[in-house]
Amino acid sequence: MELATECTHCRVAMSSWTAPGSTVRYWKCHLCRRTYSSLQHEAQPSDEEVRWSQLKRRAASWFERLEREGRTAPASPRRLSVEAVAAAAARSR
Repeated sequence: MELATECTHCRVAMSSWTAPGSTVRYWKCHLCRRTYSSLQHEAQPSDEEVRWSQLKRRAASWFERLEREGRTAPASPRRLSVEAVAAAAARSR
């Protein structure tokens, strides 16, 4: 399965194709109409960009599911200082 490549301008997934017998691959963004080729460096996403894109999609689907279920995202955990952790540990003894 081919990984989706995002447009460097508007960050949407692009369609891709290869001409028969050619080693050059082309991508087209249907939102801004830009076209890229495999000869251009910016059309090839780095591993980090691919992982970030996958993470954003997973997070978006998770938030959509929460919204459909009528739930809210949990609040972020409180960060405690080292002193607060030590004081809590001393109180529990």
